[in-house]
Amino acid sequence: APLLILYAIGYSYNFDKATAEPVGVILLDSKPRRAEIYVNEKKYSRTPDAVSGLPVGEYSTQVTLDGYRPWQKIVSVSAGRATELRDILLIPKDIPSTDLAENVSSFSLSPDRKLIAVAFANKKMEIIDSSGAQMLPPISFNQQVKSLLWSPGSDSVIARDTFDVYWLVDLSRQNPLRVPIPSTVTHMVWDMHVPGRILYTSRGGSLLAYQVRTDAVITIADEVEYFAPTERLIYTVHTNGNLSAYTTQGQKTYVKLPVFEKKVAGILATPDSNLVYQLEDTSLWIQDGEQSTQVSTASKSSGWSPDGRLLFVQTDDYSLHVYNASAENISIPVSERYLIVRLTDRIVNPQWYAGSRHLIYQVKDELHIIEIDTRDHPIDETIASTNLGFADATVGKDGATIYYLARNDEVVRLKSSSLITSENLPETGAGVKVPE
Repeated sequence: APLLILYAIGYSYNFDKATAEPVGVILLDSKPRRAEIYVNEKKYSRTPDAVSGLPVGEYSTQVTLDGYRPWQKIVSVSAGRATELRDILLIPKDIPSTDLAENVSSFSLSPDRKLIAVAFANKKMEIIDSSGAQMLPPISFNQQVKSLLWSPGSDSVIARDTFDVYWLVDLSRQNPLRVPIPSTVTHMVWDMHVPGRILYTSRGGSLLAYQVRTDAVITIADEVEYFAPTERLIYTVHTNGNLSAYTTQGQKTYVKLPVFEKKVAGILATPDSNLVYQLEDTSLWIQDGEQSTQVSTASKSSGWSPDGRLLFVQTDDYSLHVYNASAENISIPVSERYLIVRLTDRIVNPQWYAGSRHLIYQVKDELHIIEIDTRDHPIDETIASTNLGFADATVGKDGATIYYLARNDEVVRLKSSSLITSENLPETGAGVKVPE
């Protein structure tokens, strides 16, 4: 019983020295699972598992799986505490890729990650699945399509051509329908609360809502320069610099919003109304209750993680940071911002990768995945070469596939690369459940 009590409070009894020594535990989980665990080159078990009874100190931890690149990091073990390594991502040594389409000008992955809208240089558009199979006959336009916007339900797409004419491509219909959205649109999104409704602002300064089913347009607010919808409210930036909030029915409602000395240039919102404001001087501020806290003095781009608890911030062309708004059990303390990577070449199109613990970005013609765990060093892996300055990389369901544009012999192709393969995986056993 005394030995169990010592272990419970973070100590192990050394019979040789007749002393109680402080110990800790390392919790490990990986994707894919069933990878081999090594601590200080000693083999233990397979992920997910816990390596317990480790004396306080630093340990070289390695996770390996046949066919995948090894993962290794030095971590510290503290008395009576768990060192968590739950977000280990293993990358295949040889990443298989598939050509899905060629002569592509742009593409967009549906929100359910099952379909891809593809615009071609010959003024055509297709809807394909993840294997490249056509789900609809090719659709022809008078002008080339330059942007695509899926509905939240993944059942229709808004296509914008080079003349700034908007077309609705409904997967239940064969022909596209021109919609009465003006060419002067400055910002447009699908409404996440009202099905079949599109919210947009035009250079005239009004926030408008277009209902696809009734073909009706209503005004929600006047003199709006920018807006950000959530599940319950629509937050707006007005031409006079004031901030407001409206219900999805267009009624102004009282919400405590911050007042800044400089004008707000944009709002970044999560569905449950976590808000970040970018001011005209590019500084970034997060709303915390009735107060606002500066996240960064400059911001080139930023984005909320899927769980709405972390924020990536690209402070300049060469640096990526992560700010922890409210996430627990990660290496970045709450309300702090940590540098994840700084390079000598430009970082392009950063975004969250399949969850809230990794980022994907492009440098020159290479696509990278980097973890946000700042202990020892964030592990950065190259996953594809594109030969393009902007590959428009997009992450598939559960991060198993990356879709991107690549140029070969002057032909731009839409490609997919598989990051989770079934080859060389050990048999799946019951394993050991990682303690909470």
